[in-house]
Amino acid sequence: MHVYRWRKSPNVQLFRERGPLLFFREVCRVINMTEETSSVATQRVETVPDQDLRFEIQTLPDCMVEMMAYAGPKLTQEASRKAMDDVAGQVSLPGFRKGKVPPETIQKNFAPSLEKAWKQRLAERIGSFALRLPGIIPVDPHGSVNFAVQKGSPQDGATLRLRFEVIPDITVPDFKSVEVPSCEITDELKAKAEEHMKRSIQLFGAEWDPITDRPVEEGDFVDLDVETQGDTPSPIFQDRRFELNGSIPAWLQRTLIGATLGQVIETVSELDERAAPLAKESFQPTPLKITVRAIQRPRLAEINEALAKQVGAESVEKLLETIHEQSQMLLTQIREGTRIETIRRGLRKILTFPVPRSLVQQEAMHLGIHAIAEMPDAHRSKLTQENVNQLFKSMEELAPHNVRLTILGKKLVDSKLVEFKPAEAEGLLRVLFQEYIKVYGQPKEEQMRPLLEKLQGAALAQALQRVALRWAEAHGTAVQQVHPFIG
Repeated sequence: MHVYRWRKSPNVQLFRERGPLLFFREVCRVINMTEETSSVATQRVETVPDQDLRFEIQTLPDCMVEMMAYAGPKLTQEASRKAMDDVAGQVSLPGFRKGKVPPETIQKNFAPSLEKAWKQRLAERIGSFALRLPGIIPVDPHGSVNFAVQKGSPQDGATLRLRFEVIPDITVPDFKSVEVPSCEITDELKAKAEEHMKRSIQLFGAEWDPITDRPVEEGDFVDLDVETQGDTPSPIFQDRRFELNGSIPAWLQRTLIGATLGQVIETVSELDERAAPLAKESFQPTPLKITVRAIQRPRLAEINEALAKQVGAESVEKLLETIHEQSQMLLTQIREGTRIETIRRGLRKILTFPVPRSLVQQEAMHLGIHAIAEMPDAHRSKLTQENVNQLFKSMEELAPHNVRLTILGKKLVDSKLVEFKPAEAEGLLRVLFQEYIKVYGQPKEEQMRPLLEKLQGAALAQALQRVALRWAEAHGTAVQQVHPFIG
């Protein structure tokens, strides 16, 4: 068995345009050619016109394809001639100038090198035809692909076996089953959001009375440390303040009512019925250790000139204007978040095609980097390598859906159903680069170019995911839904 890497050619350029170069260059993994090939699709045969070449193709699980290529003497003799030229240009013998060694002498003295060069040339030639077959879109046209020459010779023809990952060729589905909620922003909701924002400002300037002589009651604010239990505990929150007013998960409020200052509570998380549907789908009970660090009650600050200056506003009037603007922005953000979440839930039901495993792993890594970058600095600095590995592994449950969205977005663009603006990917690239720095630090100069190539692929993938979501929002079914804002 041999592993060959494609040389650049017009055929590779064809697939640069046709195939989605959306992900890392190294995603095409080396595949063990002795793997089991159960659950394969029905074999199909492709014959290359004007070439003595025939392919038998089987589709394997996880978007792998395996091809048996039967090449006639025309191709093998051509590969042999080119291999002879390759070796002749590299070797020298006493009495001969470099590049002038007779073919029969090369055959006699450099048979192993000639054999290797012949197989290399044959694999490249057959590979160039394989990449142009209908429905064959490799994950990475420049990646390594395994070829095993089963039998044959330059004179008689040869049989090769090759295997690599492909992007599934999908059709654009019907989106009528995808619900797009309205989440109307009413005047009543606007007023409620403004009151919520005002209270947040008042809490910012509040004076806090510590409570030490009684247990936690409803309406208290508690400062908590929360970490997972197990062999490798991992912090979730450190010195995080929660208000016991019914806005936190019901199981957590029940757990905290009656707790005392300094108490350490061992419990297990429960499903929050108010959680988003996607969060419910991925929920798993987690053993937790909760430490009550403080119990407090606030004395709300008055909205006056002093509070305005404290929060950086020029006047009370300017502060009220800001509160109005921010409350409207909050309602819009919550509405859009709910829409996207609902649309994703509908798309999960209709996008069920298989996706390449390597792309799932790469997407999981990006999701993990994003999650780590979003953590508070204190939390992020305490992560162990095992914590990071566990986080990346957990993201593999969410990653397949994102990969499907990317493939759908590419299909929509290729079909000219939507116009794609590269500027969107450029903006995402800047965000991804900043997230990378947060997690791994500033890259060295020699690392910059390959890193940017990787992040460009990831940014393009995310931009295409947004294309798919916008298309689904425009072509789904509008439904009435109450705005999820909770004041």
